[in-house]
Amino acid sequence: MQMKTHQTLSMKDMLTVPEALIRLNAYRTTPCNVSEALAWLGTKRQYNEFLCLYLHLFPSEYAASEASIEIEDVWSYSQREVEFFFLVDERLFPLDIDSINDAGANGERIEGIYPRPYEMPWWYEPESLSVGWQVLLLLSGSSAREQAQQKLSDMQCLPADLLTALAEVAEPLTLPQVQDASSPLSDLGLALALLEQKTGNTWLDTDPDNEFLYEGYLWSIEHIKEIAAEYSAAQAIEQRVRVFVEWLEADLLGRTLLCLSLARVARSHPDNTAVSHST
Repeated sequence: MQMKTHQTLSMKDMLTVPEALIRLNAYRTTPCNVSEALAWLGTKRQYNEFLCLYLHLFPSEYAASEASIEIEDVWSYSQREVEFFFLVDERLFPLDIDSINDAGANGERIEGIYPRPYEMPWWYEPESLSVGWQVLLLLSGSSAREQAQQKLSDMQCLPADLLTALAEVAEPLTLPQVQDASSPLSDLGLALALLEQKTGNTWLDTDPDNEFLYEGYLWSIEHIKEIAAEYSAAQAIEQRVRVFVEWLEADLLGRTLLCLSLARVARSHPDNTAVSHST
């Protein structure tokens, strides 16, 4: 017959009350039903996704990070995840950190990517722009054209009849191709497309007051890289337009006349015939 042996616990094996409470506290968030279990698993999956994205996109920063990977009950995110969000905002594209913060404060975790709208002073504060921008606003036929015409009139930097001519030709135009691609005038079409939100770039063409940037995009390598690439392209477009504005302002009267001439060709030749202009 096999004898049963009994083990006795020594005092050193027993937990103190505070220690027991700490261990029991770990089970407070244990799912109690199927619905809670599915929600818990979803949170864990997304949590792992953010850390994997951090490791893939910023491996050096991840390796050097000392931030905790534990999710904070009061904010629904770990400090390591917060680091990742700020790195995306600083290195890849503007991220709406406030929306993430609000979701975390409400015990939620975001699934979609929420970029901040592109900073577009030509959209929000057209009156603050320089004289070259005002000429383009007037020529583009944008919603700010009347305001631009009045500002140019007040500045008395161009003849009144030229302002009238610009206003008359102003409408959405498909400008003819300038034969000399090296001419700054070749970027007039791009400048007008920027103001008319017709660049083909999501960052620049989305109405920030009525549309969401990249609606439906999720936190994946593919979507992050796509958004980041388009953001870099948007910056390049803006830079080209700013260079064009500087060129325009260097000889405001003469080069405004060139722009007007090209716009008139566009109206009379909608087939987008190539033209030649000296600069």
